[in-house]
Amino acid sequence: MLPRELNSAALEQGLTFVGLIGMIDPPRPEVRTAVEQCYAAGIKPVMITGDHKLTAVAIARELNIYRPGDLALTGEDLDFLPQEVLEQEVEKFSVYARVSPEHKMRIVKAWQARGKVVAMTGDGVNDAPALKVADIGCAMGVTGTDVAKGAADMILTDDNFATIVSAVEQGRGIYANIKKAIHYLLSCNIGEILTIFCATVFHFHQMPLVPVQLLWLNLVTDSLPALALGVEPVEEGVMSQPPRDAHASLFAHGFAFRLAWQGVMVGLLTLAAYFLGEYVLSDPGEAHAAANTMAFATLTLCQLFHAFDVRSERSSLFHIGVFSNPAMNKAFLIGLTMQLAVLCVPPLQVVFSTVPMSPLEWAVVLALAITPVVVCELAKAVSRGRTRRPARAEKVEPACARRWAGGNSASCAVCKRIYACASSGARSSFTSRMRMKGVSSRDWPAGLSRIRPLRVSSSRVTEDALPRISTFRSLASTIMACTPVAASISSHTLPGFSGMRMPNSPYSWNSWS
Repeated sequence: MLPRELNSAALEQGLTFVGLIGMIDPPRPEVRTAVEQCYAAGIKPVMITGDHKLTAVAIARELNIYRPGDLALTGEDLDFLPQEVLEQEVEKFSVYARVSPEHKMRIVKAWQARGKVVAMTGDGVNDAPALKVADIGCAMGVTGTDVAKGAADMILTDDNFATIVSAVEQGRGIYANIKKAIHYLLSCNIGEILTIFCATVFHFHQMPLVPVQLLWLNLVTDSLPALALGVEPVEEGVMSQPPRDAHASLFAHGFAFRLAWQGVMVGLLTLAAYFLGEYVLSDPGEAHAAANTMAFATLTLCQLFHAFDVRSERSSLFHIGVFSNPAMNKAFLIGLTMQLAVLCVPPLQVVFSTVPMSPLEWAVVLALAITPVVVCELAKAVSRGRTRRPARAEKVEPACARRWAGGNSASCAVCKRIYACASSGARSSFTSRMRMKGVSSRDWPAGLSRIRPLRVSSSRVTEDALPRISTFRSLASTIMACTPVAASISSHTLPGFSGMRMPNSPYSWNSWS
């Protein structure tokens, strides 16, 4: 029989404690590894969930999404946080809990305002707006709703976060392969153009290449090797590189220069073969035909060998494996066989205007054809040596803070940025506190450790005060980085911002400490 009053005092009588039941939806084992790969690749994973803040932080910490120094926000916090401030501080937050669809859109737009490419995952109807706004919307294929799938750009068929990371790796490999194919085709064509251009400008006795040879050259070198580069395996360490700039040109970062000098190298080697056949290695009566044949053979074989050079922009050919791409091996053998048939089979010699070459001429042709491999390997070795050389650390003089305090020009880039960006209110407030403690501008580094925690006269802060407080905190943190007393300041000064709340909001500044 139920008691007349249904309250805890009346109901909780004569009960026996049996135990507690806890339920959890654990993350998949491969997700933590995928998160680590994201950080190594310069990708920052952010958790946005409707769960409680403590639950979200616990799961994020288990997956290493929530790292030391990261912060967590709730939907109530976001309601009282201006969008401008969110855009400035969005990189500090790795967990968002109890959020609404509007909050998700604000978070995506804040990252986009920082110039980042944003990928958003979701499965519900409330995720659809953020999926639509994001640069790449990823909907769940198993548990996702039709609305989410319709708003997304791609659908995960297995609902696995690790699949996204694998897709990023494959995408980087595909982009690199497209770039390799362009590199190979343009550099080889630059060599062909340079050969014909020089022969036309300097009035050679005859063209180094006849029209049928040019057509054959393009058939042999511009087809199978370029296709083989398109199926090159993903390079080792591709997920250890930072993301490329989405707005950067394809020919940026020295790519155009590499195209130019390698194309010029191929053209000069072809001209060298022509001159050796014309004036050095051949009999006077057969000089023209021999020079033409040597130039034709050198240019074709040079491009076939050059295909191995562009398989990796930085790694050595011997490191990635000379024969690690079966498609390239087949393309090279087929092209080599077709070229040897043109050079050695008598009926084809008549069609392509070639003549038999002596062993010495063959040796010269092979030596010139292999030269791009040697030169490019040396260039890669020099480039790797420059990258591994440790950068010289910039010495920051503590006295620069003193000159900044006196209003004079700062001597280091850090203090120049402080003096340029810090508001006059923050500077005057900080300077006045120093003077109240009897610390002159010349003794700033030594006197910073004697500052007491900063207190605010009112325990309530308006939204307009938030940018100024953020500026002051950045100002104090940067000054402390220039002094040897950073540890004592960070342990005594920064907690002074705790305990402040916005009007009618549970937002606590403790989350900023």
